[in-house]
Amino acid sequence: MALMQPAPTFVHLRMHTEHSIVDGIARAEAALDAAAADSQFALALTDLGNTFGFIKFYRAARARGVQPILGADVFVSNEADRASAFRALLLVKDERGYKNLCELLSMAWLMRTEASCSSSGLTEHILPMAGPCMRVLSAYLAGLLARWA
Repeated sequence: MALMQPAPTFVHLRMHTEHSIVDGIARAEAALDAAAADSQFALALTDLGNTFGFIKFYRAARARGVQPILGADVFVSNEADRASAFRALLLVKDERGYKNLCELLSMAWLMRTEASCSSSGLTEHILPMAGPCMRVLSAYLAGLLARWA
């Protein structure tokens, strides 16, 4: 099935599914069915700190003619206030971006300590690893840019 042609429209860039264990209740296939029925040309899967649903989501989106956008919602450690992490949305542009995202998330898990299980392991200094093949968004009220305002 050919992908729908993009038109100036709204695209959901942040969707947590059942793979976001703490706060996701959406089922990816049901969301894709709704997106296709609403003629949305793209939909993002950005579960919290993981890529568990990527393959199933990607295949299901392509089968429905919806452009899959892959990413992850992450916490970024706040060095000024360890108890208050920033939020960021990492979106993949291409295969290299996918590999970078997997590497970043793996590093985040490895850098966590048992004494600080709520810590993300990601820091502002690691985020530049995203490079040109990923987009880093911080438009949340809990994001870095909102904290500067």
